[in-house]
Amino acid sequence: SSPVISTRMERDLARLERNDPTLTVYQVENAVGRGGPDKELREVSKALKTNTSLLSLSVVTQSRQLSDKGMRLLAAGLEANTSLTTLYLSGNEMSVSSVQVLSQAVAHHPTLTNLSLSSVRLEDEGAVAMAAAIRDNTVLTHLTLSQNNIDRTGAAALGDAIRANRTLKLLMLENGFEEDAAAVFVPGLAHNTGLVALNLARCTLGEQGGVALGDALCTNITLTSINLWATHIGTAGAV
Repeated sequence: SSPVISTRMERDLARLERNDPTLTVYQVENAVGRGGPDKELREVSKALKTNTSLLSLSVVTQSRQLSDKGMRLLAAGLEANTSLTTLYLSGNEMSVSSVQVLSQAVAHHPTLTNLSLSSVRLEDEGAVAMAAAIRDNTVLTHLTLSQNNIDRTGAAALGDAIRANRTLKLLMLENGFEEDAAAVFVPGLAHNTGLVALNLARCTLGEQGGVALGDALCTNITLTSINLWATHIGTAGAV
């Protein structure tokens, strides 16, 4: 990487480590400094354990992947952190092991309200892990899980989590499910009392899913905005 980028990274890391109150947003980038993003994540993780000023952290990698080592480093920092409100990891593919480590770190984070995990290849096992994290979470209000190839097992787990969760306000699932998997997610909405906005665009509900959604919305009293573009609910589902 260029000396300029390395110098800027070192300067910002130093500010992070000394808890500079003016540094509230930080982005970890690929191939900055020697050792790539894992080395930077190690320093960020260390700082997160004592920093109380940082509010937003994002990780952006050119390889579009977040290593297991990098996730373990990040999670260690998150578990000790008491101030972060936004974590953006979208676009970084991660293993099931990494998702499980992350889910444990965010499950009881005291201040994290916004988590973005679109296009990380959650698939079924990852979705089940995240569902466990949000089921009893009482802080998270915004969650993005779009474009994640979640099948029926993961969709059912997320539906169960939404049934129990009371604080999530915005859930983004655009193109997040495999064919017809969304249909087993929507019944959980019937007993949810927190969600205000839900994005299911490009999730194939089909007529059966559309009917299930209609039944759920008959008893849901908080959802005011729902995106159903290209869900193929058909005539029966729209009635």
